Amino acid sequence: MRMRKTRVFKSGNSWAVRLPKDFHFESGPVLIFWQGNDLIIRKKPTNLGEAFRLLTELPGDFMPEGRNDLPPQERNFKWD
Repeated sequence: MRMRKTRVFKSGNSWAVRLPKDFHFESGPVLIFWQGNDLIIRKKPTNLGEAFRLLTELPGDFMPEGRNDLPPQERNFKWD
């Protein structure tokens, strides 16, 4: 695992992190989230491939009794 020291600084009303050159990736949307005490910055996936991969990793006994959802609520979508 690559690990480097960098700095966090204030940029307007937000905090920013300087990414060293060897951590550069193509610009675009990213996801940022906490995983325990670690702050993760990850490129946003462009398709659902990762979601389907994660679904295949669910254990075989996941929700063995099935889903017990309530029926859908009646809604009025008229714009008067």
